[in-house]
Amino acid sequence: MFVIDGCLPSSPLPGDFDDLRQDAVGEGYRFVERLHEERRAGTKRFEGQGEILLIATAAGACAGLGGLTADPTIAGLLRLRRFYVRPRFRGLGLGRQLASRLLAHARQYAPGVTVNAGTVEAGAFWKKMGLMPSVQAGITHRLDF
Repeated sequence: MFVIDGCLPSSPLPGDFDDLRQDAVGEGYRFVERLHEERRAGTKRFEGQGEILLIATAAGACAGLGGLTADPTIAGLLRLRRFYVRPRFRGLGLGRQLASRLLAHARQYAPGVTVNAGTVEAGAFWKKMGLMPSVQAGITHRLDF
């Protein structure tokens, strides 16, 4: 049902990425817009050791995305970033599939991952994915492998 592929730093984002951006902004999430701006500016390209940006599609539509970058505060760890599933694709298991792929990828490159969940719902999702709450500034959840 869903196709999840890596998006190379030099690859363009999907043609309907703007629809995903509009959904995210409509929900008050600016991080997808930041991803667009960073790609356009050539910064945060998801090309460092262990870094990756995954794009999920369903029936040709851009359904969600998520990435990993080097954690800016804990050397050697990766940070889950830019994780978003469009509302019409929620509740279908896409978030779990996307997160599982990211975590499996991270295990190959780092001893753990962190995330800064922006909402209570996001925090609950990451806890279900095995990440434990963290009290460190800028990190809400962490998983050590």
